[in-house]
Amino acid sequence: MALPKELIKLFKDNRNGIVTYESIVNLLPKAPTKKETKEILALAKENNIRLMTAAEVAKLKNLEDVVKNEEERERKKEELAEEILKEFNQSASIIGEAKDGDKVVMNSYYGTKRVIELPKGELLPRIC
Repeated sequence: MALPKELIKLFKDNRNGIVTYESIVNLLPKAPTKKETKEILALAKENNIRLMTAAEVAKLKNLEDVVKNEEERERKKEELAEEILKEFNQSASIIGEAKDGDKVVMNSYYGTKRVIELPKGELLPRIC
């Protein structure tokens, strides 16, 4: 028996690169034969589709949500830091960021990034 047209369409029209086993089972009248299983796997490979269970897809979505929420929290921290700076000086702005173990990177006026090197030699106070 050939694969149902709806199943082939599911793989060809897929936009997110994932098809669940449950959606395949729902489109088949009975359990797939060994030959049909091989055809399904070939169809998935041909269309760059990952086969996953619905539970795996849910875990993946949850992980994506965690990353998105963390990025949102980080953005809010940056906004708060800038607000605090502006309380002391209206023209203050964030010009870069420092992370543990990394070098200091400055965002330039033109949108490029520049690594700020540590001072060389002995540090002396400026007398002006």
